[in-house]
Amino acid sequence: MRKVLAERLVSLPLVVLAMSAVIFGITYLVPGDAAESVAGVQADAAQVARLRQEMGLDAPLPSQYLSWLLDAVRGDLGRSLIDGAPVAGTIADRLPVTLSLTVAGAVVACLLGVPAGVMAGLRPRTLWDRAATTGASIGVAFPAFWLGLILVAIFSLRLGWLPATGYVPIDVDPAGWLGSIILPAVALGLTPAAALARQMRNSMAEVMGSDYVRTAHAKGMPRAQIVQRHALRNAAGPVVTQLGFWVAIMLGTSLIVEQVFSLPGIGGAMSNAIMQHDVPLLVGLALALVVIVVLVNLVVDLFLSALNPKTRQA
Repeated sequence: MRKVLAERLVSLPLVVLAMSAVIFGITYLVPGDAAESVAGVQADAAQVARLRQEMGLDAPLPSQYLSWLLDAVRGDLGRSLIDGAPVAGTIADRLPVTLSLTVAGAVVACLLGVPAGVMAGLRPRTLWDRAATTGASIGVAFPAFWLGLILVAIFSLRLGWLPATGYVPIDVDPAGWLGSIILPAVALGLTPAAALARQMRNSMAEVMGSDYVRTAHAKGMPRAQIVQRHALRNAAGPVVTQLGFWVAIMLGTSLIVEQVFSLPGIGGAMSNAIMQHDVPLLVGLALALVVIVVLVNLVVDLFLSALNPKTRQA
């Protein structure tokens, strides 16, 4: 486990460095730049050129990237080209919203998907198994933004149970935070829940049909004990791997769900940065997401190492 942790921590700066170069380069493939956004549509070419020079956008791309990278190494992610706000401050303000939504979505996915998959895997080819499999197939087909609109229409506009938009920080009002995050979390977590249910069902059915489980049955071990001590632990590995994959997907999907529920997360800031060609802000926000994805993969690897002794020895 220590070796896995050391390898991931060593590779983290390299991944961030590579992704920063990729993101920095991709932003310049989009037509236009921040100078045109700031100058406005009525500015002439001379005004745009002067503003571009003041912003440092007239320098070659490698020079701009090297200048940004040297500042980033010192902990300075720069300032927005549009409003001059520190990029690090914007990340600090908006990242907790995106993280809380992603974590809440992952909790919803686990609470819905894992028990359904376990019950279906323990009763293969039964009515419950068919119902869970059908429900999982339907759940995978639901886009998160579409489901969010349906949830708002039912639980906010028609029933009035939950707010349709807005966000309350958890440190200000935990109850208000829960009310503002339930619908977005369900919209975000339903598709992963369906995928986890299907994976858990297959893993549990395979484990329950293995030789060591049949041997335990033959020795008279109670079924509940077999499931708790052996089956769940061995079936959890593929599910944990898929959960890590879906957390990364949910982190990206949350940017869209935030727009549906008007949550002040990274999604809105990144959308504005793309439209306004705000390179420092866009690179900073994207790198924050990259770091989170790498850390999630690290947690998944450590958890798998804890579940599987053979992985720890390897």
